[in-house]
Amino acid sequence: MSSNATAVAFQLLNLSGNLNLVARASGPFPTLASSDYGSFNPGTDDEEILVFTNSAPVALAPGRWHLGVFNADPTNVAYTILVTEYTNAFPSIITLASGIAWSGNNSGAGDATDYYHYVVTTNAVRAQFEIDAPTGI
Repeated sequence: MSSNATAVAFQLLNLSGNLNLVARASGPFPTLASSDYGSFNPGTDDEEILVFTNSAPVALAPGRWHLGVFNADPTNVAYTILVTEYTNAFPSIITLASGIAWSGNNSGAGDATDYYHYVVTTNAVRAQFEIDAPTGI
């Protein structure tokens, strides 16, 4: 990690099965039970961890970051791992509010990743996020 990074994205893409991604700043190596950050999406959904210089529980800082890729399937799983370091500006992050729809589009070209932020209250019993009526594949 360079000293001028403002954010970093750790991604698992093109999954052929169910994988989990964890990250830890410095050592020891992360595990499923012990890491600074984790992404545990079901099935072949991409995994992504986004860390900023003001993130908690561990802020982005120069030095070694260790990633762990854990297979949740009984067979081999193929994947692509991608790390993107943002040095000049944060990626655009859309803040969502409870019960308020947000509409947007994504061209699919270049870095076609959309980022969203939502704070789940401590007394919530469920959080549900939906993408309704997408126009593409």
